[in-house]
Amino acid sequence: MARIVGQFFEDRPMSRIISSPLTRAVQTAEAIAEATHLSVAIDDRIIEGANQFEGSRVSLRTVLQSPGVWPRLWNPWRPSWGEAYESVASRMLAAMDEAYETVNSG
Repeated sequence: MARIVGQFFEDRPMSRIISSPLTRAVQTAEAIAEATHLSVAIDDRIIEGANQFEGSRVSLRTVLQSPGVWPRLWNPWRPSWGEAYESVASRMLAAMDEAYETVNSG
């Protein structure tokens, strides 16, 4: 599938490819890079927020049946289980701003 994505971008004007460090994201970015003859830059800021539920299936039902996790969920607008939404948005926007500046400065 990554090769198909790469083929989609083959004839499109691109100047830079930036990927998160996650394996699948890098593999997809590399397929696009191969098709567009560009290199891949890895930016650690482009990644999901870490949280205490990583690797778990979380649903209302599982949460209600697991009183041990209730203290982590006392305020869903300010997650006590991981990185705050404002922090995720801030670092993502910083990465996007830098990418924009890099492309448009030349």
